[in-house]
Amino acid sequence: MNKFKRLIFIGIFFSSISILSQNLTVKYRFIKENTIISDYDLNLEKDYSLFYESGYCFKDIVSRSELIIFKDKSFDIKLFDKVGELNIMTSKPLKLEWIIKKGKKTIGKYNCQQAEVIYKNKKWIAWFTNDLPFQEGPFIFNGLPGLILMMENDNYRFELLEIRTLKNECSPIIGDRKEISYEKYESLFNSLSKKNDALLKSLGNLNLKLETKLESISEKEKKINTLREIL
Repeated sequence: MNKFKRLIFIGIFFSSISILSQNLTVKYRFIKENTIISDYDLNLEKDYSLFYESGYCFKDIVSRSELIIFKDKSFDIKLFDKVGELNIMTSKPLKLEWIIKKGKKTIGKYNCQQAEVIYKNKKWIAWFTNDLPFQEGPFIFNGLPGLILMMENDNYRFELLEIRTLKNECSPIIGDRKEISYEKYESLFNSLSKKNDALLKSLGNLNLKLETKLESISEKEKKINTLREIL
Protein backbone atom coordinates (compact mmCIF):
# COMPACT_ATOMS: atom_id res chain seq x y z
CA MET A 1 0.00 0.00 0.00
CA ASN A 2 1.59 3.28 -1.06
CA LYS A 3 1.62 6.37 1.16
CA PHE A 4 -1.29 8.10 -0.61
CA LYS A 5 -3.58 5.07 -0.36
CA ARG A 6 -2.54 4.57 3.28
CA LEU A 7 -3.55 8.16 4.11
CA ILE A 8 -6.95 7.68 2.41
CA PHE A 9 -7.53 4.44 4.34
CA ILE A 10 -6.58 6.07 7.66
CA GLY A 11 -8.88 9.02 6.90
CA ILE A 12 -11.84 6.75 6.12
CA PHE A 13 -11.13 4.63 9.21
CA PHE A 14 -11.09 7.55 11.64
CA SER A 15 -14.10 9.12 9.91
CA SER A 16 -16.03 5.88 10.49
CA ILE A 17 -14.92 5.78 14.14
CA SER A 18 -16.11 9.38 14.54
CA ILE A 19 -19.53 8.60 13.04
CA LEU A 20 -19.99 5.46 15.15
CA SER A 21 -19.10 7.31 18.35
CA GLN A 22 -21.97 9.78 17.84
CA ASN A 23 -25.72 9.52 18.03
CA LEU A 24 -27.21 10.46 14.67
CA THR A 25 -30.51 11.65 13.24
CA VAL A 26 -31.45 10.43 9.77
CA LYS A 27 -34.20 12.46 8.10
CA TYR A 28 -36.47 10.80 5.53
CA ARG A 29 -39.25 12.11 3.30
CA PHE A 30 -42.36 9.92 3.33
CA ILE A 31 -44.21 9.84 -0.01
CA LYS A 32 -47.46 8.15 -1.01
CA GLU A 33 -48.24 7.81 -4.73
CA ASN A 34 -45.93 10.76 -5.59
CA THR A 35 -47.55 12.98 -2.95
CA ILE A 36 -45.34 14.20 -0.09
CA ILE A 37 -46.94 13.21 3.22
CA SER A 38 -44.38 14.41 5.76
CA ASP A 39 -40.74 14.27 6.86
CA TYR A 40 -39.68 11.81 9.55
CA ASP A 41 -36.63 11.57 11.81
CA LEU A 42 -34.84 8.39 12.83
CA ASN A 43 -32.82 8.95 16.02
CA LEU A 44 -29.99 6.41 16.27
CA GLU A 45 -29.11 5.95 19.92
CA LYS A 46 -26.64 3.45 21.38
CA ASP A 47 -29.08 0.59 22.08
CA TYR A 48 -32.27 1.65 20.31
CA SER A 49 -33.82 3.93 17.71
CA LEU A 50 -36.83 6.26 17.61
CA PHE A 51 -38.78 7.05 14.44
CA TYR A 52 -41.23 9.97 14.52
CA GLU A 53 -42.57 12.88 12.49
CA SER A 54 -40.04 15.71 12.23
CA GLY A 55 -42.47 18.30 13.63
CA TYR A 56 -43.17 16.23 16.75
CA CYS A 57 -41.16 18.44 19.08
CA PHE A 58 -42.63 21.75 17.94
CA LYS A 59 -45.72 22.43 20.01
CA ASP A 60 -47.04 25.11 17.65
CA ILE A 61 -47.60 22.50 14.91
CA VAL A 62 -51.20 21.37 15.46
CA SER A 63 -51.48 18.75 12.71
CA ARG A 64 -48.78 16.24 13.40
CA SER A 65 -48.66 12.53 14.05
CA GLU A 66 -48.20 11.48 17.67
CA LEU A 67 -46.86 8.08 16.60
CA ILE A 68 -43.36 7.12 17.81
CA ILE A 69 -41.82 3.81 16.71
CA PHE A 70 -39.27 2.36 19.14
CA LYS A 71 -36.90 -0.36 17.92
CA ASP A 72 -34.18 -2.20 19.80
CA LYS A 73 -32.51 -5.60 19.41
CA SER A 74 -35.68 -7.58 20.24
CA PHE A 75 -38.15 -9.07 17.74
CA ASP A 76 -40.86 -6.64 18.86
CA ILE A 77 -41.33 -3.00 17.99
CA LYS A 78 -42.98 -0.69 20.49
CA LEU A 79 -45.47 1.93 19.37
CA PHE A 80 -46.14 5.06 21.42
CA ASP A 81 -49.17 6.97 20.26
CA LYS A 82 -52.18 9.05 21.24
CA VAL A 83 -55.79 7.97 20.73
CA GLY A 84 -58.06 10.91 21.48
CA GLU A 85 -56.70 12.16 24.82
CA LEU A 86 -55.25 8.79 25.82
CA ASN A 87 -51.46 8.29 25.64
CA ILE A 88 -50.89 4.62 24.88
CA MET A 89 -48.12 2.09 24.32
CA THR A 90 -48.37 -1.20 22.46
CA SER A 91 -46.06 -3.86 21.00
CA LYS A 92 -46.07 -5.53 17.59
CA PRO A 93 -44.07 -8.69 16.78
CA LEU A 94 -41.68 -8.15 13.92
CA LYS A 95 -39.54 -10.66 12.04
CA LEU A 96 -38.27 -9.53 8.66
CA GLU A 97 -36.91 -12.12 6.22
CA TRP A 98 -34.54 -10.08 4.06
CA ILE A 99 -33.19 -11.19 0.69
CA ILE A 100 -30.04 -9.30 -0.34
CA LYS A 101 -29.89 -8.71 -4.11
CA LYS A 102 -27.09 -7.82 -6.51
CA GLY A 103 -28.42 -4.36 -7.43
CA LYS A 104 -26.24 -1.38 -6.53
CA LYS A 105 -26.59 2.40 -6.77
CA THR A 106 -25.38 5.60 -5.16
CA ILE A 107 -27.60 7.69 -2.89
CA GLY A 108 -25.98 11.00 -2.04
CA LYS A 109 -22.36 10.11 -1.32
CA TYR A 110 -23.14 6.57 -0.15
CA ASN A 111 -22.72 3.31 -2.06
CA CYS A 112 -25.87 1.25 -1.63
CA GLN A 113 -26.95 -2.33 -2.20
CA GLN A 114 -30.46 -3.62 -2.88
CA ALA A 115 -32.48 -5.90 -0.62
CA GLU A 116 -36.09 -7.09 -0.60
CA VAL A 117 -38.56 -8.09 2.08
CA ILE A 118 -42.24 -9.07 2.20
CA TYR A 119 -44.16 -7.10 4.82
CA LYS A 120 -47.93 -7.53 5.17
CA ASN A 121 -48.05 -9.40 1.83
CA LYS A 122 -46.37 -6.55 -0.05
CA LYS A 123 -42.84 -6.51 -1.46
CA TRP A 124 -40.63 -3.66 -0.28
CA ILE A 125 -37.29 -2.77 -1.85
CA ALA A 126 -34.52 -1.40 0.37
CA TRP A 127 -31.31 0.40 -0.55
CA PHE A 128 -28.82 0.16 2.31
CA THR A 129 -25.21 1.25 2.77
CA ASN A 130 -22.34 -0.50 4.53
CA ASP A 131 -20.65 2.92 4.77
CA LEU A 132 -22.86 3.52 7.82
CA PRO A 133 -22.99 0.17 9.62
CA PHE A 134 -26.14 0.82 11.67
CA GLN A 135 -28.62 -2.04 11.23
CA GLU A 136 -31.52 0.40 11.08
CA GLY A 137 -33.90 2.13 8.69
CA PRO A 138 -37.11 4.14 8.39
CA PHE A 139 -40.48 3.11 9.78
CA ILE A 140 -40.48 -0.50 11.13
CA PHE A 141 -37.62 -1.64 8.90
CA ASN A 142 -34.25 -2.78 10.28
CA GLY A 143 -31.94 -5.78 10.41
CA LEU A 144 -29.83 -5.31 7.28
CA PRO A 145 -25.99 -5.07 7.55
CA GLY A 146 -26.06 -1.31 7.07
CA LEU A 147 -28.28 1.77 7.26
CA ILE A 148 -31.32 1.80 4.94
CA LEU A 149 -31.32 5.07 2.98
CA MET A 150 -34.36 4.34 0.80
CA MET A 151 -37.34 2.03 1.27
CA GLU A 152 -40.14 1.71 -1.29
CA ASN A 153 -42.94 -0.34 -2.77
CA ASP A 154 -45.52 0.37 -5.50
CA ASN A 155 -47.34 2.99 -3.41
CA TYR A 156 -45.06 4.27 -0.66
CA ARG A 157 -41.48 5.51 -0.42
CA PHE A 158 -39.12 6.69 2.30
CA GLU A 159 -36.19 8.61 0.80
CA LEU A 160 -33.14 10.10 2.48
CA LEU A 161 -33.00 13.86 3.05
CA GLU A 162 -30.03 14.27 5.39
CA ILE A 163 -27.92 12.72 8.13
CA ARG A 164 -26.77 14.88 11.02
CA THR A 165 -25.49 14.64 14.58
CA LEU A 166 -28.37 14.06 16.98
CA LYS A 167 -29.46 17.18 18.86
CA ASN A 168 -31.25 16.34 22.08
CA GLU A 169 -33.47 19.42 22.08
CA CYS A 170 -35.89 17.70 19.70
CA SER A 171 -35.88 14.12 20.93
CA PRO A 172 -39.46 13.07 21.76
CA ILE A 173 -40.32 12.32 25.38
CA ILE A 174 -42.22 9.07 25.75
CA GLY A 175 -43.48 9.53 29.34
CA ASP A 176 -46.11 7.44 31.15
CA ARG A 177 -48.59 5.62 28.90
CA LYS A 178 -51.36 3.07 29.18
CA GLU A 179 -50.28 -0.29 27.73
CA ILE A 180 -52.80 -2.03 25.46
CA SER A 181 -52.71 -4.93 23.01
CA TYR A 182 -51.93 -4.28 19.36
CA GLU A 183 -55.37 -5.61 18.39
CA LYS A 184 -57.00 -3.07 20.73
CA TYR A 185 -54.79 -0.32 19.29
CA GLU A 186 -55.92 -1.12 15.72
CA SER A 187 -59.54 -1.28 16.80
CA LEU A 188 -59.38 2.10 18.57
CA PHE A 189 -57.93 3.87 15.53
CA ASN A 190 -60.33 2.23 13.10
CA SER A 191 -63.24 3.30 15.30
CA LEU A 192 -61.88 6.85 15.66
CA SER A 193 -61.34 7.17 11.89
CA LYS A 194 -64.90 6.07 11.16
CA LYS A 195 -66.28 8.57 13.69
CA ASN A 196 -64.24 11.41 12.18
CA ASP A 197 -65.38 10.50 8.65
CA ALA A 198 -69.01 10.39 9.79
CA LEU A 199 -68.70 13.75 11.57
CA LEU A 200 -67.15 15.46 8.53
CA LYS A 201 -69.84 13.99 6.28
CA SER A 202 -72.62 15.18 8.63
CA LEU A 203 -71.19 18.71 8.77
CA GLY A 204 -70.88 18.74 5.00
CA ASN A 205 -74.55 17.81 4.65
CA LEU A 206 -75.59 20.82 6.73
CA ASN A 207 -74.60 23.21 3.92
CA LEU A 208 -72.84 25.60 6.28
CA LYS A 209 -70.50 26.79 3.52
CA LEU A 210 -67.59 25.09 5.28
CA GLU A 211 -66.70 22.79 2.39
CA THR A 212 -63.19 24.20 1.84
CA LYS A 213 -62.37 24.14 5.54
CA LEU A 214 -63.80 20.63 5.95
CA GLU A 215 -61.78 19.35 3.00
CA SER A 216 -58.65 20.86 4.55
CA ILE A 217 -59.37 19.19 7.90
CA SER A 218 -60.07 15.87 6.18
CA GLU A 219 -56.83 16.01 4.17
CA LYS A 220 -54.81 16.80 7.30
CA GLU A 221 -56.39 13.85 9.14
CA LYS A 222 -55.60 11.52 6.23
CA LYS A 223 -51.97 12.66 6.14
CA ILE A 224 -51.57 12.20 9.88
CA ASN A 225 -52.93 8.64 9.63
CA THR A 226 -51.08 7.60 6.45
CA LEU A 227 -48.22 5.95 8.35
CA ARG A 228 -50.69 3.96 10.41
CA GLU A 229 -52.20 2.59 7.18
CA ILE A 230 -49.11 0.46 6.59
CA LEU A 231 -48.33 -0.59 10.18
